Amino acid sequence: MAALLIAFATIIYRHYDNAQKISDLTFHNYEVSRYSRKILLDLVYMETGVRGYLLTGKAVFLEPYNSSKISILSYVKELRNLTKNELSTEKDIGIWLAKIESFSQLLDQQMQEVRSKGLNGISQPMLNTQKQEMDDLRNLIEIQISKRIDQINQQLEASRQQQQHFRIIIIAGTALSIGGMMLAIAVINSLVNRNARSVSEMHEAEGRLMTVMNGVNEGLYDYNLSKNSIYYSRTFKSMLGYEYEDFPNT
Repeated sequence: MAALLIAFATIIYRHYDNAQKISDLTFHNYEVSRYSRKILLDLVYMETGVRGYLLTGKAVFLEPYNSSKISILSYVKELRNLTKNELSTEKDIGIWLAKIESFSQLLDQQMQEVRSKGLNGISQPMLNTQKQEMDDLRNLIEIQISKRIDQINQQLEASRQQQQHFRIIIIAGTALSIGGMMLAIAVINSLVNRNARSVSEMHEAEGRLMTVMNGVNEGLYDYNLSKNSIYYSRTFKSMLGYEYEDFPNT
């Protein structure tokens, strides 16, 4: 029974450990996806802010650009810390940084053209280049996000299967434990009943022996050397003129 409980506890611990690993990996992929989205969103803010400035010449449109340019660096740093043990992701982030730097330089160049030449300094090819670089960055980051989402979905499915297996193990283990306990109780009851029958049979045998000993009208005694004790029958004591209770077994 103890071995069964130990095996049951071991199985439960292993399933818990596997479930914890799946949960940790799911959370990790979610965090990587979240910071990737933040980077992508900041890039969109940078592009739209500069585009608004290029079309209107109003500096108020540069507020999203300036704030996003600062925050995007902290997001990249967090993302690198999360993926420092993932060589392929680290390589992808390196490519992102190079393209982000190139994209940022392009935006700075376009803003400088507006400052020096006014709205006439912006050409359609320049805007097309801006859009192309932004599309390339968007595709790179969205590919990474898509991979992480696929992994999260796979891990969620694995977690659901793990939960289903865990429920089956709990039900089966509980049934086996209850069955084992009932079997153990049945065995104990059988041993107790067998012992009770043995005691009853022994008392009956002793009773029959006493009846025989008292009925043969002979004075019998039994001396136990190992215990240094003696037994006198009722008839033995009555032959000497004593009641059974008056004569000590000495």
